[in-house]
This record gives sequence, structure tokens and C-alpha cells, in this order.
Amino acid sequence: MIKKLLVSLLTVLMLVGLVACKKDDNLEAQALARYKELMAEENEILGKDTELWEKVYMASDKMSMIEDGKNYGDFLLDMVESIKEDLSEDDYGYIKNQAQKIKDIEAELTELENKYPDLSAKANDSSMNMEEMEAYPSFTGKDLDGNDVDSKEVFKNNKFTVVNYWFTGCTGCVAELADLEKLNKEYKEMGGELVGVNTTLLDGKEEDIKEAKDLLAAKGVTYRNFYFAKDSAAGKFTENIFAYPITYVIDSQGNIVGEPILGALMEDAQKELLDKYIQEALSK
Repeated sequence: MIKKLLVSLLTVLMLVGLVACKKDDNLEAQALARYKELMAEENEILGKDTELWEKVYMASDKMSMIEDGKNYGDFLLDMVESIKEDLSEDDYGYIKNQAQKIKDIEAELTELENKYPDLSAKANDSSMNMEEMEAYPSFTGKDLDGNDVDSKEVFKNNKFTVVNYWFTGCTGCVAELADLEKLNKEYKEMGGELVGVNTTLLDGKEEDIKEAKDLLAAKGVTYRNFYFAKDSAAGKFTENIFAYPITYVIDSQGNIVGEPILGALMEDAQKELLDKYIQEALSK
């Protein structure tokens, strides 16, 4: 009799456990769906009114980096406030409202990430369907020594390419240049390469190129930096980048792997994503 009771009790406990696990799985699935929805909303906000967003970023000297733990919406709101006097009343009210929406979205994203730590990785993994991968916009341009560059050849000749977007006046970008030089040497041994795209140099003004070359030399940087025409596909892609530094991992077929990585690459979270995307590129 006691044995039967124990068996029954164990069965009930197992059923309760299964129900609880199923409930947890359902909740996480709902959280993942909501997370993707929020990311799409944020991308839609930043994808509209690009001229106004660019004015905000450019006029505020593209405040270089987001402080660790700071809500991206607060970062945007700070930039909007910094150029309030340069905007019309309507533009100021509109863009401030959009930045506030992003702040609210980021707060909810953070709440979901705190509850489900793997959520961001799962959201990125789910977007990595090979048939839906986004091709990096190909370009022909030059390096800072005036040599011709064809992005298709660059990507084809590397197992992976890490493309770091920066600009000369970005203090956070400049601060990590020496670290990027070390990474490039490491990646070369793996069959990859790290390259820079300095957005100050689009269209190749000589004085801007000289300033960038002097800065890179002072930092001991030897890895290649490219520029291309502003009205090219790659130039238009670049003009939709609103926060720096930002980095993309490209596979040998010229496809973007994963999501753009915002912030200094040697920070723990960014480096973890970078290593993950590189391994995905190598596995193809």
C-alpha cells in the first residue's frame, strides 16, 4: 500500500514538474516573441526620418559611446537636448518623442533580458536563417594609401572580415584603435581580417584622409581602412548608422553574420558576440 502511494506521489510530482516546465517554456517563447517585436519597433523608429536623426547625431558631434548600463534612449535624449536650439520647435518635439519611445522600448528589452539572460542570443540565432541572411552592400573604393579596394575580393579572400565603423572625432572609437590592431593580428592567423571604415572620409577629402592617417599612425595601427563614395550603396548603408563605434562580421560570401555590435569590442558583452559571430562565419 505504501509503495503504491509513493509511486502515485512520484507520478503526481513528475506531472506537476512537466506542467511547470511547459509553462516556463511557453513564457519564454512569449518573451522571445515580444523581444523581437520590440526590436522591430525600435528599428522602425530609427529607420524613419533619417535626415533628422542624422542631424541630431552630426550636430551633437556623434557622441561617441554609450556608457555601460545606460539606456540607449537616454543617450538619444541627451543628444537631442544638446542641439535643442538648432532644431525647430516641431522637429525638437517630434524627435524627443521618438527618443522617449526608444527609451521605453530599451527599458522593456532590459527587463526581458534580466529575466531571460539568453533571450538576446536566441533572438539573434533565430534571425540567422541562411536563406534570409543580409548581404553587406558591396563597394569599390580605396584604402588610405590610395590603393583600389573591391569589397567582394576582400570578403572572398578572408574566412571572415570584421568591419569596424568609426570616425576621427569619436573619442570612444579612437580609444580602442590599439586593441583593434591586436585583434587584427589575431584574426590574420585565423584566416580573417579586421578593417576600418572611417565615415569622416566618405568621398575622400585629402585633408580628412591625412588627419585619419596621422591618427592611426600615432596609435600604431597597420590594419587597412577604407573609404568609398557617399552616394554608393555602401555609402547609403553607412549614412544609416547613428551610433559609434559599431562593428559588423562578414562571411566569405559577403553576408552579414548576426547583428551589428555597438560599443567597444573589448567589453565583455561585445567581445562575446564578436567571437560568436566569427565562429558562425568560420563554420560555413
